[in-house]
Amino acid sequence: MKLKVLGWILTVTIGIAILDYFNLLGTKKTIQVQAHFMQYTCGKNNIDMRVVAVSDSNSKYLIGETIAPELLNFKQAELARMVYSKTEAFQTGKQPALADFTLVGYVRKSTREHCSGAICFKVEKIKYAGDSTFTEF
Repeated sequence: MKLKVLGWILTVTIGIAILDYFNLLGTKKTIQVQAHFMQYTCGKNNIDMRVVAVSDSNSKYLIGETIAPELLNFKQAELARMVYSKTEAFQTGKQPALADFTLVGYVRKSTREHCSGAICFKVEKIKYAGDSTFTEF
């Protein structure tokens, strides 16, 4: 009997963790942030950005914080390629280029990732400062 109860508790805990990871519990509040891409030495797929402005006054705590834009695992490399290709001139110093992006998405609560300890930001769409339209994911 104790083993069954322990099994049920474990199953419910794992279920809640999965639902929370994919942000299926509660409501996710979509916000728009303007952020500056920062290149770290901890990996080619690291696309951490420093937030400079937010669309919602309740999210002002993000200003000055580092966010880690993320997609589903199989699309994360696609997002990283896009960010690096848009900022390539900036990184190589060949010409002045913007490293600023506008992202629409939501903060994944209570989660920090990557080598920098950045706040996870689930991206729904992104726009490079030099572009006129968003790329949707």
